[in-house]
Amino acid sequence: MDFTWIEEPKPELKSPKRSLLFRLEPIGIGTIYVESLCSYLCRLAEEHGLTLPLLYRTLFDQGRPVTFSQFNACSNKTERYVELLEKATYHTNLRFMTFLPWKHLVSSYKLGSVRKWCPYCLQEWANTGQTIYEPLLWFVAALQTCPVHHTNLVNSCPNCSYTQTDFMNSTSYRVGHCAKCGAWLGQETMNLEKELSDPYAAWTEETICSMITALTETWITELKPETFMRFFTYVRSKLSTESSLYRTISTRMCVARRIELDTLIQMTYETRLPFIQSIRIFEMNRRELPIKGIRPPRNHLDSHTLERYKEALSIVLKNPNPPSVVELARELNTSCNVLKAHFPKEYNELSRMRAQKKANTLAQIRKRALSLIVELRPEELSVKRVAQELGNYSWSSFKRHYPDLVELIKQRRQEYEQEFQLKMYKEVYDISIYLLERGMYPSQVRLQNLISSQVNVRQHLYRKAVEKAIKDFRERN
Repeated sequence: MDFTWIEEPKPELKSPKRSLLFRLEPIGIGTIYVESLCSYLCRLAEEHGLTLPLLYRTLFDQGRPVTFSQFNACSNKTERYVELLEKATYHTNLRFMTFLPWKHLVSSYKLGSVRKWCPYCLQEWANTGQTIYEPLLWFVAALQTCPVHHTNLVNSCPNCSYTQTDFMNSTSYRVGHCAKCGAWLGQETMNLEKELSDPYAAWTEETICSMITALTETWITELKPETFMRFFTYVRSKLSTESSLYRTISTRMCVARRIELDTLIQMTYETRLPFIQSIRIFEMNRRELPIKGIRPPRNHLDSHTLERYKEALSIVLKNPNPPSVVELARELNTSCNVLKAHFPKEYNELSRMRAQKKANTLAQIRKRALSLIVELRPEELSVKRVAQELGNYSWSSFKRHYPDLVELIKQRRQEYEQEFQLKMYKEVYDISIYLLERGMYPSQVRLQNLISSQVNVRQHLYRKAVEKAIKDFRERN
């Protein structure tokens, strides 16, 4: 028998992939006191025995200083830093240590570029043996108080009075210590207030804490731009048209720009709308689907609201002096597109009535403007003067609506100026001859004293008249 040794193939051993850096766990993700990305990077450098600038150059291949907002905010640089840091540590949740989940709404501008801290929190963590770190909310510029101790956050070292604005400007940066002198920034707790006395500061604190807590929730990443637009439309309807916030929100809706965090807090405070709860309600209404998974119309409204809109439209159409569609939509707390989608016949009729009213008004203004052009003396005639005589009417609107009348005014004005210049030319010539016959030179002062109108005799046209008079006088004599 032939016994052949059969060697079985050995299983291939695959070693797991290794991360470039130690997989340091972030602190407080999903809570109010979530660690900031700057603090995490600083602790990561300490774990590897490296200085912060050296670790920064190793990871991101850049050596110039950066601000805190570039790491903790929601800009494109922040997203790039997070991607590289997650690749180096094999973490997938480091974006929740920044404001990146809110990047479609909140602007990085004025979000926070100065290092702040609560000395009482640092000291309590040191006394209880907890890990010292710097939370994300301390770097938010709009937040000036600690949510736990309700005291003002400190931004300058008590030992050397140094205020840090650049993240990478010191090789001795350590969490809880001054980046310049290295002094400990904690302080023993004293008699503190139990709650904030300023209602706006309390509202700011609550709004920022709720936004930071919601960073890990999945519905934030699924928010659509139309949700924010509906929210801004609702907030704008609650504000006065004369307020600066109204203009800011209108600009945000027109150009689709991200809004500053302090402006967002101010508009929610003015309307008393909790931001997170309001956004969730608007998002749930956007996702609401009927049976069989058919999506409702874009401007879906209930029957009661439609009846109210229809009744308002019928009342307005009976009015001989109806408001505009924009004014009616603002009064009903809706948009023009909603009225046009559900009531096209009434919408077109109201638009026709407003157009007819505008045409009649423009015809009356034209008639009055023509009479003014005839009545006013040529030297008083101008587009601005006619617009002023018409009452509450700007000269720019007059030029836009009546370009033919503007050309008529210009033509009459040019004819008058040509006649006036010819008349003054002859008068300057006659006065010059008069002075020369009496042995006096026709100087500027003498001409100015004898001329009938206040004109500048130094103009080129009138100097030509003086020269012609002198030449003619010499030829005669």
